[in-house]
Amino acid sequence: MSLRNKVIFIIVALFLTYGALDIGVQRFVIMPSFTELERDEATKNMERAVQAMEREIEHLGFSVSDWAFWDDTYEFVSGTNPEYVEDNLVFTSFTALKVHLMHFYNTEGKLVWGKSFDLETEEEIEVSEFAEGALTVESALITHKTEDSVVSGVFMTQGGPMLLVSKPVLTNEIKGPPAGAIIMARFLNEAAIDTIAEQARVDLVVAPLMGANAIKHDALQHISDEAPTYIEQTDTSSRVFTTFKGVDGKPALLLQVDVPREISARGETAVRYAVGSLAIAGLLALGVLLLLLQRTVFKPVTRLTNHVIQFGKSDDLAARIAMERDDEIGTLAQEFDRMVERLADARRRLIEQSYESGVAEMASGVLHNIGNALTPVTVRLANLSQTLHKAPLAEVDQAHAELAEGAAPAERQAALKEFVTMAGQELAETVRRTAQDVEVTTSQISHIEQILADQEKFSRAERVLEAIDIDGLVAESLGFVSTTLLESMSVKQDSALKDMHPIDGARTPLQQVVANLIINAAEAIQHMPADEGRLEISAEETRVDGDEMLHIRFKDNGCGIDPQNIERIFERGFTTKPSGASGLGLHWSANTVSVMRGRLYAESEGAGRGACLHLLLPLSSSATGTSVTEVAA
Repeated sequence: MSLRNKVIFIIVALFLTYGALDIGVQRFVIMPSFTELERDEATKNMERAVQAMEREIEHLGFSVSDWAFWDDTYEFVSGTNPEYVEDNLVFTSFTALKVHLMHFYNTEGKLVWGKSFDLETEEEIEVSEFAEGALTVESALITHKTEDSVVSGVFMTQGGPMLLVSKPVLTNEIKGPPAGAIIMARFLNEAAIDTIAEQARVDLVVAPLMGANAIKHDALQHISDEAPTYIEQTDTSSRVFTTFKGVDGKPALLLQVDVPREISARGETAVRYAVGSLAIAGLLALGVLLLLLQRTVFKPVTRLTNHVIQFGKSDDLAARIAMERDDEIGTLAQEFDRMVERLADARRRLIEQSYESGVAEMASGVLHNIGNALTPVTVRLANLSQTLHKAPLAEVDQAHAELAEGAAPAERQAALKEFVTMAGQELAETVRRTAQDVEVTTSQISHIEQILADQEKFSRAERVLEAIDIDGLVAESLGFVSTTLLESMSVKQDSALKDMHPIDGARTPLQQVVANLIINAAEAIQHMPADEGRLEISAEETRVDGDEMLHIRFKDNGCGIDPQNIERIFERGFTTKPSGASGLGLHWSANTVSVMRGRLYAESEGAGRGACLHLLLPLSSSATGTSVTEVAA
């Protein structure tokens, strides 16, 4: 992803994150506050409806007081004012009071007078709950023991709920004792409910909870003395429920007030406008920001990047970007130009030094290989010299002299002749062994000559690869290792080596590489007791990065390699051997294998746990179907 796209992604992500947080705050903090405000408003509406109901009952109570605290009523209930009915208890009194029922009772609970009217039809109606004898003296509605006693509330009848007030009949001075009781009631019909709703300015629905038309509603499960109201909210309205108690103190009515969710709707609209304005402002800010970034950052960075890419492709150390800016990008461009100048200067000096370094390293490698090749020659010559010094030449000359004089006794002469014969046989055997050692030494000296000749080819021309049998290569390389080192360990060659396809390589340097690996293993094993050192040589064909390779392993049980040295053992001059070791063998071998398109690396579980050197070489063209190529030294 380009820098421009990354910056755009980060900025857009920041705007989206801020937008999401803003929407979250509005949705989960601001909108709930609107909802809570709406619930409070709905609760207040219900409170106004309840207060309107209570005011209706209170106003009815005032009317009852006017009739109950009157001497004429007191005398009528007491039975001494017969003109009271004709003068006062007429239909117009009902319409003036807006009551449907008016009953008078004496102290014995007997109905003195009582009627009920339908105010619209002006017809008298019967309310069975107030029929003569329906109320007894035990009823709280008609028995008032004190002057301030009052019973008010909702009274459920077969004809529907009624707003009812009952008070004791007293004198004008509101004194007693009570002569009886007066009851006035008004049906809570649709007209009355509409009047209450209009007074409270709410949409009110009243449903009975007692009687034949009693209802059951789920809201009742959520209403209690601790939670007198319950609110149901839909997408368009808040529905508030509460109960209104009857004259007996039990819930008689279920009041329902529907409140449109105007507050939430307005809040939702405000939130949408806020989110929209935020989105528009964000897009404008993003556009301006990207335009500024394009001019001040993206374009210069793109120019610098293209210059660096072109520089990497062309390797032209003379190219300069020459960007004149006084900010960090300009500083970076100027520093890059200065770096290229230093790189060009360093490359010039490196080219000058590379030749001298290459010659020195080549000479070190040649000297190391010659030293390895001279070691078995030196040992053989020393053994040959020791063998020749042990030959009984002086004794043979002395025996010949005594035999030539002829003065020795016969037994002595016979012994001398037998000695001369045996000595001759021993000398003949010594000569044969010596001839074999000389032949081997001659072969080893020829190998040294071949190393020098091959090194001369390296210095002048490319090395021609040839198909080499790995089994034969290992056998040839073992011949270049001193007898002393070979005797210090047992060498086990996997029989599968004979079945491997040939490899492409230069025979002479590969012989020396394999010899170096065997010598390295032998030197790692020298410290071990006799007959315990082992070197196992195995191979398998494998594919590495699409190329067919031969994977050869040289695994020993010697002193092993410390993990910190596992990569350094191929460095030039690095060695863990006693003083006098050059540290060039593995370095030269790794470079030689790399030239032949191979690889050399080491593995070890640690000091004292042995090591395994891995040699990977390309299979011959006869095995892979490719042509033999030449690799420059």
